[in-house]
Amino acid sequence: MAKKMDENFYIDEIGVLNWLKNDTNQKIRFSNRIEYKENNKLHRTDGPAVEFFSGIGDQYYINGELYTKEEFTNYQRIQKINLLNEK
Repeated sequence: MAKKMDENFYIDEIGVLNWLKNDTNQKIRFSNRIEYKENNKLHRTDGPAVEFFSGIGDQYYINGELYTKEEFTNYQRIQKINLLNEK
């Protein structure tokens, strides 16, 4: 008779709880997209935080806040200017 595997087996086997509790940067692949997260919020400063494989349009997030592509481009410009001013 095969051993019945409960949810604890799957949690322990693949480390789901540790993965979900991880506060660092995450790149999560789904069947239709890739999501980038930091501190459990959608976040990416060098590109879209949600990339769809189907080409339906990417989504830009910074610290969990949704940006339009234009707003995101402006954010990147401001960050580059601030970086240059620090030098």
